Amino acid sequence: MGKTWKTFDLTETFSPIEDVSLQDFLKANAKFNVRVQFGALRRLDPMMIELLLCAAKAAQANGLAFELGNVPAEIDRVLKRLGVSEEILVRKVLV
Repeated sequence: MGKTWKTFDLTETFSPIEDVSLQDFLKANAKFNVRVQFGALRRLDPMMIELLLCAAKAAQANGLAFELGNVPAEIDRVLKRLGVSEEILVRKVLV
């Protein structure tokens, strides 16, 4: 299953505090490589950062990949200011 990717698309106003669909998606796809598409998301809250870090760590522990796609420049800057680097958050599978 490791080579199969599952993708979750974030909406513009997505917040894991108000919507548990991302948590449910991550649990349901724990045996797959996961990509979270940021395309429309405009604001990043602390719970989202924590959720992404936990998902990345779980994927790495299971030998799977976790990556973020289409991250808006402003959100990328926020992640970098918080010290969340690609090495911490993203692991890509080489085929």
